[in-house]
Amino acid sequence: MLSVIFIIVAIIGIVGIARDLIKPYKTFDDERARALVANLFEQAAVHDLIVVAQSPGDAPPSLQWYLRRQNSRVNWNDEFNFDRLGAAGGDVWRLMFLADKSATTAAPLAKSNRPYQLVSTSSETVQIGPVEMPPTQITIERWSPKSQR
Repeated sequence: MLSVIFIIVAIIGIVGIARDLIKPYKTFDDERARALVANLFEQAAVHDLIVVAQSPGDAPPSLQWYLRRQNSRVNWNDEFNFDRLGAAGGDVWRLMFLADKSATTAAPLAKSNRPYQLVSTSSETVQIGPVEMPPTQITIERWSPKSQR
C-alpha cells in the first residue's frame, strides 16, 4: 500500500515538472511582462541608465524579480545616477508601473548638464497575478541626448 502511495505522489510530481517545462509561465501576460523587461535590457546599451519610477516593493513581484536580476544596471525610486551616464552620454530608460506620472523625467534630466529629448514611449497593459487584481500598465520612456551641432 505504501508503495502505491509513493508511486502516485511521484507521478503527480513528474506531471507537475512536465507541465512547467511545457508552459513555464502561469499566464500569457506573465510571459509578455517578462518579454517587455528582457527587450528593454536587449535594447539598452551597457552605458545607458535604467530608472524604475517606483521602489522595488511597489513593482509587481514577477517584474521585480526580472529587474533585480540586472540589479547593477537598475536604479529604483526615480533615482537618476548621472555618474553612470558619464562622458558617453548614454540614453535614459524610465520604467513605470500603473502609469505613475507623478514625477516627470524631464526635470531630473535637466540636472545632467546635457540636454535630453524624449525619443520613444511605449505602454502595455498586462494582467499580472489573479484576475481579481487590477491590470498593470507598464510604460517605458527612452530619452536620448540632443545632438550638439
